[in-house]
This record gives sequence, C-alpha cells and structure tokens, in this order.
Amino acid sequence: MGEAPRIFVVHALAASLAPVAQAFADGWPKAKLCNLMDDALSRDRRSGHFSEEEFQHRFADLIQYCLACGADGVLFACSAFSGAIESARRGTPVPVLKPDEAMIGQALEMGHSFAVVATYEPSIESLRSQIEAEAGNCGKTVSVRGVFVEDAMRALNDGDGARHDALIARAVSELSEVDAVLLAQFSMARAAAASVPRSPAPLLTSPLSAVARLRSLVVDR
Repeated sequence: MGEAPRIFVVHALAASLAPVAQAFADGWPKAKLCNLMDDALSRDRRSGHFSEEEFQHRFADLIQYCLACGADGVLFACSAFSGAIESARRGTPVPVLKPDEAMIGQALEMGHSFAVVATYEPSIESLRSQIEAEAGNCGKTVSVRGVFVEDAMRALNDGDGARHDALIARAVSELSEVDAVLLAQFSMARAAAASVPRSPAPLLTSPLSAVARLRSLVVDR
C-alpha cells in the first residue's frame, strides 16, 4: 500500500480516545487515524432496552459509514459488543477488528487461567465469551475470572485519572494463580503503568495488540 492507510476507530467512550492515539503513535505512526464517537452505545447497552439485532444493525451502519469515508481498516474500541461486531463485519471489503481479539490471542499463548478486569461491567461477559470461544477453536479449556472495579469509571469521568489508575492497580494486586491478567477496555490502558508492578502475571491491554494486528492485516493484504 503506497499511501498511508486511512484507519477509522469507533469509540463508545471518550476515555478510549487517548489510549488509541498513543497506541497508534507507538505502533503505527504512519496511519491516518480517524476517530468516530457514538457515546450512546454504552448507555444503550446498560439500559437493556435494545436487542442484539438492533445493535448489529447499528454496527453495520457504522461500518458502512467508515467505508463511505474511505476507510482502509476499521477498529472498534467498544469491548462490550463483540457479538454485534462479529455479525456486522461479515463480508466487509477491508479488515474490521474487534477490540480484544488480538489481546485474546496473546493471552491464549500464555496459558489457560485468566483474570478479566473491567470498569464497565458488561465488558466482562463479552470478553469471557470471546476467550472461551477462541479457546474452543484451539481445543483448549480455560477458566476466566471477572473483576469489576466499580468506582474507577466514575473517577475517570470526573477527571480523577490517578484514582482510576490506583483502583485498577489495587484490584490487580488482589489477584492470584492466573496465567495472564487482561484489562478489558481500551480506556483502562492508561492504568497499565500502575498495575504491571502489582500484577501476579503478565498484564495485557487491548490498544497496542489491536494496532499491531490491524497493521499486519491492512499492510499485508
């Protein structure tokens, strides 16, 4: 690909903007990054008023919008919608990446026992189901423990990033007997620096893994 590829990232939370920008700066600085925000997604998932089919249609529309804007690749940064994204991306002419699939691949190379730490509770079951499904494809049996850090997202939304990071680091420090710890949302990547020294196992975050995977898919296709 001669020209710098145009990559669209779809966000459900404003807090994922900075980690994504940093991941592209570190892992793929030549990409032309375009951010698309739909902050109704997280509220609507939490409300329970929308069916999975309705979310599938919404994600299909988001993908079509990115394609109409000249996207060479699309990355979703909203981790609670794996099933809807999987359905919506079928048959797309450019790579469309779910938030956590690259990180999950890394984790499965590390073992079979994982802790998923989240500040948005629906992300836990979304990530758990993805890990179990991918493990099944590989013929592996896994155990996945979910940890919800209840006050961290509120702290981040209130502008207290230090408290957000400290709460996540404390939750990570209380874990034991796992092969990898996965931070479930893009917005949590900022807490990695505080969490890694206190983690009982390798700690993984989505953004860098996702950017590296998407780069390989776009550049090599």
